[in-house]
Amino acid sequence: MLKHAQSTRDKVVKHCNHKEYFDVLTYAQKCIKIFTKDDSPVELVTFKNQSHHKAFEIVKDCYIYSSIAYLQLNQHEQAISLLSEVITSDGHNVQSLIIRSRAYEMLGLSDKALADLKQAKAIDPLNTIVTKSIDKLTKQKEHLTLITSALKGADSCSQLKNQSTRNSSLANDVDNVQIPRERLTSLQVSLHPSSPSHIRMNHE
Repeated sequence: MLKHAQSTRDKVVKHCNHKEYFDVLTYAQKCIKIFTKDDSPVELVTFKNQSHHKAFEIVKDCYIYSSIAYLQLNQHEQAISLLSEVITSDGHNVQSLIIRSRAYEMLGLSDKALADLKQAKAIDPLNTIVTKSIDKLTKQKEHLTLITSALKGADSCSQLKNQSTRNSSLANDVDNVQIPRERLTSLQVSLHPSSPSHIRMNHE
């Protein structure tokens, strides 16, 4: 069984190297089915606890290569799901953390991507791929923050300018209002009922 599984896993690797991603998924599934009964799904953590170490390593490889295929086929959630199982069953698997961080990055989830990379760096501090990826994502986040702040500032200035324009327009409208002389006199009287002009008008 192990020899057959190893041979099938080797085909998975070969197809992945040739970028034949649908074949990767096909042979990975065939490889996993060697160890399962009735085509039942495999939970990697459970499989690890119930199987030989070599069998677990073979199935884990199939999960990882399948996740790479899903990533290349733009099925990021599927890739993340498989990689999460690998990481749960093998928390020190730096490769899976790197690939999952890439999937998160492609979904725009930069915080989760950075968290995976930092976890990978804690496991393997000298890994240059991890270090470069952290630097790249950090710079992207800083750049995005600057752009967001600039856009907010521009929006605020635009709102103030629009408000100023509206106020100026309103002032012009008020200045252009012409009140008839008779109406103006009436308004003055009603506003100042005790003024001398009001008394004289009543007297008249």
